[in-house]
Amino acid sequence: MPPCRLQPDHLRQSTHRRVVLLATILLLLIANLPAMTDIPSIIGSGMVLQRERNVPLWGWDNPGTTIRISFRGSEVATTTAADGRWEGQIASGLAGGPFTLVISGSSQHELTNVLVGEVWIAGGQSNMWWQLRNCTDGELTVAAADQPMLRWYDANTGVREAGWPAPTPQRTIATRWQTSHPSVAADFAGTAYACARRLQATLGIPVGIVHLAVPGTAIEQWLGSPILHDQFQELQATNEQRRALHARDETAPAALGHADLFNGMVAPCAPFAVRGFLWWQGEGNSADPSSYQRLFPALITTWRTLFRDPQAPFLFVELANFGTAPAAPIEDAPWPALRDAQRSGLALPRTAMVCALDILDSFTWEIHPPRKDLAGERLYRAAMALAYGSTEEWSGPQPTSYRFDPGAARVTFSHADGLQTRGDPATTAFAIAGIDRVWHAATARIDGQTVVLRASGVASPAAVRYAWFNNPKGSLLTNSSGLPACAFRSDDWPLAKAH
Repeated sequence: MPPCRLQPDHLRQSTHRRVVLLATILLLLIANLPAMTDIPSIIGSGMVLQRERNVPLWGWDNPGTTIRISFRGSEVATTTAADGRWEGQIASGLAGGPFTLVISGSSQHELTNVLVGEVWIAGGQSNMWWQLRNCTDGELTVAAADQPMLRWYDANTGVREAGWPAPTPQRTIATRWQTSHPSVAADFAGTAYACARRLQATLGIPVGIVHLAVPGTAIEQWLGSPILHDQFQELQATNEQRRALHARDETAPAALGHADLFNGMVAPCAPFAVRGFLWWQGEGNSADPSSYQRLFPALITTWRTLFRDPQAPFLFVELANFGTAPAAPIEDAPWPALRDAQRSGLALPRTAMVCALDILDSFTWEIHPPRKDLAGERLYRAAMALAYGSTEEWSGPQPTSYRFDPGAARVTFSHADGLQTRGDPATTAFAIAGIDRVWHAATARIDGQTVVLRASGVASPAAVRYAWFNNPKGSLLTNSSGLPACAFRSDDWPLAKAH
């Protein structure tokens, strides 16, 4: 065994000095790295803050750093947690602006042109994404879009059509707040814009829209992974089924994942303070309506929880009429079944479904009806009622009770002042069936707030369905405000499997 050779003292000292020098240089480099106070893009210049709230503001900095938030003469302080995240709340005050908001920590953000007013989130798939440029009278609407009190935080319409999918929850989105102007409004979403513009004009205060919609998406993509994993493992709808149903939808993506858009688009916006939610989605789930019945209420509850308002109004659009003329008293088809599943959202408080059965004026496989202004107007009416206490009529007739007599079925409605039918009087949107479950087209007679239904082939009616077609363009039921009734059924009979 060779003898152990010790390093000479001068060599050991030289090595030690080099190590100390390198360590010193490294420490100096670390010490001189610029410390930053980071904030998500939804907290930025030009934003709208929800009025009369203690609005949460958040971001990231070095652990233990004191963060100061100054706004409208007030200041609050908070401390960055061990994971680097900080959050503080500051009173937004009454509607108005523009104001400057300052966030100071390791660095400073001076956010200018900040307004205080009403904030709504608009989510869903392509019909909530559809751009103003492609809507009815789009050019005129864009030309009149110089509306400095209307602001838009757009997560994808004009920036990235496919949205920002991500495998894990993200901190921010690569976008910013914009002020409504003809130079940018062509890319705004038509439905949400129509609703926001009406709200702004009526309320006379700033309105902001946070737009989170991506074409061709299923509801699963807008829910967090824990909910999908824990409660809905047995979902049966496949990507292939959905793509087949969207064969005519050129905006549908090649694949549909789970929770990816929730991670990349919803998570970075929460818990921004909002008044409520606008939603138009369901086409991407029409292959499996039974699962949608559970997923939709879960989404409403999840989004309300994320944005910290369990009572926030959640207003959604019924699937629009779509397809060819019906050839039977009812159609066992995807669209009416999914509309029925959408009604599951109405079991939750402060929700509303607005009708879109008359939004397309022809029998065609056009999945994107251009009359987004009509849907937006009806969402506006519902918002005025549920969020702002308006007493103006906001809903079409809604069934409240059913009575089955020999030879006739009676349906009584609320929101039924001036109950009437509109459209082709030679056709009917009503059908009734006996216990044999054979459906027959029914004649309808209006008696005050009740509709009396009869069919020659049904001696003892047991069930009623209304507008149970892909494209119900018959004699639709409306009230004196011209608002049509949504599709409905009295029975709970199993529906034919979507195909």
